[in-house]
Amino acid sequence: MKSGEILIRKAKKGDEGDVGRLLMQFWKDAEKRNPILKLKKNIGLRDYVNSAKKRLLQKKKNNFLFVAEIHEKIVGYLEFKVNNNIKYCQTKKYGYLETTATDKKFRKKGIASALINEAFKFLKKKGIFHVRALVSNKNNIARKAWAKVGFYDDSTLIQKNLK
Repeated sequence: MKSGEILIRKAKKGDEGDVGRLLMQFWKDAEKRNPILKLKKNIGLRDYVNSAKKRLLQKKKNNFLFVAEIHEKIVGYLEFKVNNNIKYCQTKKYGYLETTATDKKFRKKGIASALINEAFKFLKKKGIFHVRALVSNKNNIARKAWAKVGFYDDSTLIQKNLK
């Protein structure tokens, strides 16, 4: 699907280098915001590429990975799944958006919104009408992007530093 000049498609074998690069950006940004996270010193791009490769090759029927391209260059990705795993309740199936990353050079161009909206269409076709995501309160850019596509605060993950 196209959104302006942005092409959104399911990720495929061969995308792992670009997705790995985006994963590395994602985790480095997350480490800056979250005092619980400390990236291991010996982890490099090759490790993120290998992680992306595993994600692309997994055969779980409820996990999905989309990428965004501009001029045949992958500039964003979204990983999501279909869930209904609340242990003690009978729940409706819902979409869970796990990881969204946009290349730093291409942020604020509607890429995350295009990816998320494509996931919404995909989930609706599967009869799924509820979607959740977790975002850090410190990540104002992501919070604005999520709000732009209709997400609202439903729960709050709280934490305390014991220093």
